[in-house]
Amino acid sequence: MLNEDKKLEKINLPLDANFQGIWKGQVIAILRSDWEGQKAGALVALDLATQAVSEVYTPGQKISILSVSFALENILVTIQENVQGKALALSLQEGKWVSKDLGLPEGGVLSIFSASGLRSNFFYTFNNIITPTSLNYYESVEGKPLTIQSAPA
Repeated sequence: MLNEDKKLEKINLPLDANFQGIWKGQVIAILRSDWEGQKAGALVALDLATQAVSEVYTPGQKISILSVSFALENILVTIQENVQGKALALSLQEGKWVSKDLGLPEGGVLSIFSASGLRSNFFYTFNNIITPTSLNYYESVEGKPLTIQSAPA
Protein backbone atom coordinates (compact mmCIF):
# COMPACT_ATOMS: atom_id res chain seq x y z
CA MET A 1 0.00 0.00 0.00
CA LEU A 2 1.18 3.57 -0.59
CA ASN A 3 1.82 5.60 2.55
CA GLU A 4 1.56 9.39 2.88
CA ASP A 5 5.10 9.75 1.46
CA LYS A 6 3.98 7.75 -1.61
CA LYS A 7 6.25 4.87 -0.68
CA LEU A 8 5.21 1.24 -0.59
CA GLU A 9 4.39 -0.05 2.86
CA LYS A 10 3.59 -3.67 3.68
CA ILE A 11 0.18 -4.36 5.19
CA ASN A 12 0.54 -6.69 8.15
CA LEU A 13 -1.76 -9.49 6.99
CA PRO A 14 -1.00 -13.17 6.39
CA LEU A 15 -0.19 -14.02 2.77
CA ASP A 16 -3.28 -16.22 2.43
CA ALA A 17 -5.72 -13.57 3.74
CA ASN A 18 -8.39 -12.53 1.25
CA PHE A 19 -8.12 -8.71 1.11
CA GLN A 20 -11.59 -7.14 0.78
CA GLY A 21 -10.80 -3.42 0.91
CA ILE A 22 -10.14 -0.45 3.15
CA TRP A 23 -13.03 1.11 5.06
CA LYS A 24 -12.65 4.06 7.45
CA GLY A 25 -8.95 3.45 8.05
CA GLN A 26 -9.41 -0.28 8.54
CA VAL A 27 -8.02 -2.98 6.24
CA ILE A 28 -10.79 -5.57 5.93
CA ALA A 29 -9.87 -9.18 5.10
CA ILE A 30 -11.16 -12.74 5.35
CA LEU A 31 -8.67 -15.07 7.00
CA ARG A 32 -7.87 -18.39 5.33
CA SER A 33 -5.78 -19.59 8.29
CA ASP A 34 -5.69 -18.81 12.01
CA TRP A 35 -3.86 -15.53 12.75
CA GLU A 36 -3.36 -13.19 15.74
CA GLY A 37 -5.88 -15.15 17.82
CA GLN A 38 -8.51 -15.03 15.06
CA LYS A 39 -9.89 -18.21 13.46
CA ALA A 40 -9.73 -19.11 9.77
CA GLY A 41 -12.86 -17.88 7.96
CA ALA A 42 -13.22 -14.79 10.16
CA LEU A 43 -13.67 -11.30 8.75
CA VAL A 44 -11.07 -9.10 10.46
CA ALA A 45 -10.06 -5.46 10.51
CA LEU A 46 -6.51 -4.17 10.78
CA ASP A 47 -6.41 -0.55 11.96
CA LEU A 48 -3.92 1.27 9.74
CA ALA A 49 -3.06 3.82 12.43
CA THR A 50 -2.43 1.43 15.34
CA GLN A 51 -1.93 -1.94 13.58
CA ALA A 52 -4.48 -3.39 16.04
CA VAL A 53 -6.43 -6.40 14.77
CA SER A 54 -10.11 -6.79 15.61
CA GLU A 55 -12.73 -9.39 14.81
CA VAL A 56 -15.46 -7.96 12.60
CA TYR A 57 -17.46 -11.16 12.12
CA THR A 58 -16.72 -14.82 12.72
CA PRO A 59 -19.05 -17.26 11.01
CA GLY A 60 -20.38 -20.21 12.99
CA GLN A 61 -19.99 -23.86 12.11
CA LYS A 62 -22.69 -23.88 9.39
CA ILE A 63 -22.11 -20.34 8.13
CA SER A 64 -19.82 -19.03 5.39
CA ILE A 65 -19.13 -15.53 4.14
CA LEU A 66 -20.14 -15.12 0.48
CA SER A 67 -19.34 -11.47 -0.20
CA VAL A 68 -18.20 -8.24 1.43
CA SER A 69 -19.23 -4.78 0.17
CA PHE A 70 -18.70 -1.33 1.59
CA ALA A 71 -21.34 1.34 2.18
CA LEU A 72 -20.96 4.77 3.76
CA GLU A 73 -21.81 3.71 7.31
CA ASN A 74 -21.57 -0.09 7.17
CA ILE A 75 -19.77 -3.09 5.81
CA LEU A 76 -22.34 -5.22 4.00
CA VAL A 77 -21.77 -8.96 4.28
CA THR A 78 -23.77 -11.70 2.61
CA ILE A 79 -23.54 -15.06 4.32
CA GLN A 80 -24.91 -18.51 3.76
CA GLU A 81 -26.35 -20.03 6.92
CA ASN A 82 -27.63 -23.60 6.71
CA VAL A 83 -27.76 -23.17 2.90
CA GLN A 84 -29.85 -19.99 3.24
CA GLY A 85 -28.66 -16.57 2.04
CA LYS A 86 -28.70 -13.67 4.49
CA ALA A 87 -27.36 -10.08 4.56
CA LEU A 88 -25.77 -8.28 7.49
CA ALA A 89 -24.67 -4.70 8.10
CA LEU A 90 -21.56 -4.43 10.27
CA SER A 91 -20.44 -1.17 11.83
CA LEU A 92 -17.84 0.02 14.30
CA GLN A 93 -19.58 1.64 17.28
CA GLU A 94 -17.59 2.86 20.28
CA GLY A 95 -14.69 0.58 19.39
CA LYS A 96 -16.83 -2.57 18.99
CA TRP A 97 -18.09 -4.22 15.82
CA VAL A 98 -21.87 -4.51 15.80
CA SER A 99 -23.88 -6.72 13.46
CA LYS A 100 -27.42 -6.03 12.26
CA ASP A 101 -29.58 -8.25 10.07
CA LEU A 102 -30.71 -6.16 7.06
CA GLY A 103 -34.04 -8.00 6.87
CA LEU A 104 -33.59 -8.84 3.19
CA PRO A 105 -35.31 -11.94 1.82
CA GLU A 106 -33.87 -15.23 3.02
CA GLY A 107 -33.98 -18.76 1.70
CA GLY A 108 -32.45 -18.15 -1.69
CA VAL A 109 -29.61 -16.56 -3.60
CA LEU A 110 -28.92 -12.99 -2.48
CA SER A 111 -26.34 -10.78 -4.19
CA ILE A 112 -25.49 -7.21 -3.19
CA PHE A 113 -24.00 -4.96 -5.86
CA SER A 114 -23.53 -1.30 -6.63
CA ALA A 115 -22.69 -0.54 -3.01
CA SER A 116 -20.28 2.34 -2.47
CA GLY A 117 -18.37 3.75 0.48
CA LEU A 118 -19.79 7.14 -0.56
CA ARG A 119 -23.46 6.33 0.07
CA SER A 120 -25.73 4.07 2.16
CA ASN A 121 -27.96 2.76 -0.61
CA PHE A 122 -27.31 -0.28 -2.81
CA PHE A 123 -28.94 -2.68 -5.24
CA TYR A 124 -29.36 -6.41 -4.74
CA THR A 125 -30.87 -9.38 -6.52
CA PHE A 126 -32.76 -12.26 -4.98
CA ASN A 127 -34.21 -15.51 -6.22
CA ASN A 128 -35.04 -18.99 -5.00
CA ILE A 129 -36.77 -22.08 -6.30
CA ILE A 130 -40.23 -20.46 -6.30
CA THR A 131 -39.32 -16.76 -6.56
CA PRO A 132 -38.06 -15.47 -9.91
CA THR A 133 -35.00 -13.23 -9.91
CA SER A 134 -35.79 -9.70 -8.80
CA LEU A 135 -33.76 -6.50 -8.88
CA ASN A 136 -34.21 -4.55 -5.67
CA TYR A 137 -33.09 -1.24 -4.19
CA TYR A 138 -32.23 -0.65 -0.53
CA GLU A 139 -32.17 2.98 0.60
CA SER A 140 -30.28 2.64 3.90
CA VAL A 141 -29.89 0.33 6.87
CA GLU A 142 -32.96 1.98 8.42
CA GLY A 143 -34.97 1.82 5.17
CA LYS A 144 -37.10 -0.76 3.45
CA PRO A 145 -36.25 -2.73 0.30
CA LEU A 146 -37.99 -1.75 -2.91
CA THR A 147 -38.48 -4.17 -5.83
CA ILE A 148 -37.60 -2.47 -9.11
CA GLN A 149 -38.10 -5.32 -11.55
CA SER A 150 -38.89 -9.01 -11.32
CA ALA A 151 -38.53 -11.69 -13.96
CA PRO A 152 -41.78 -13.35 -15.04
CA ALA A 153 -42.72 -16.45 -13.07
